[in-house]
Amino acid sequence: MTNTFTGIRPVDVPLFVVAQIAGALTATFVFRWLAPNFPSTAGQVLVPHPHTESARAGRSQIAAAWFSALSDPTAAQAISAGTQPANRVHGEVITAMKEVGIDLSSARPQLLTEELARGADMLVTMGCDEACPIIPGIEREDWPVADPKGQSLEAVRVIRDDIHRRVTAMLAERSWGRK
Repeated sequence: MTNTFTGIRPVDVPLFVVAQIAGALTATFVFRWLAPNFPSTAGQVLVPHPHTESARAGRSQIAAAWFSALSDPTAAQAISAGTQPANRVHGEVITAMKEVGIDLSSARPQLLTEELARGADMLVTMGCDEACPIIPGIEREDWPVADPKGQSLEAVRVIRDDIHRRVTAMLAERSWGRK
């Protein structure tokens, strides 16, 4: 703070600060206008469906649903997708998740595309070890979780609760939980 041509006079500081803030806000709005679909800063966790016919519509949907319900959406998001998605989520999975207030009745398994994979920061697989998709350069964690298809509702509840514990632990470990 000086009275010379190389500094800012003390009397000009408030106007200078206001001008800097106005410039930053203007730049933010112009950028949002120019790039409305620019990805958010949230990390993306991809939960792929296993490849087998029996396992394509249960575990990954449970994990993604728990993640969405418990995570801070500005910190991370989860997507359930697979290379051979089923037509619908298993009925016993829908029933077990409704019991905890999560409705998967309108959820539809989706195809794992290259675009989805490219946007992921982490890959969580569900007990398929070597048979699961591998996306180079992306952290991978495999959870050995039983397949809910054809199981009794009681067994699906155990699977649901196991996945809930795993998701809760991941969110706490990475500080992705709701604030």
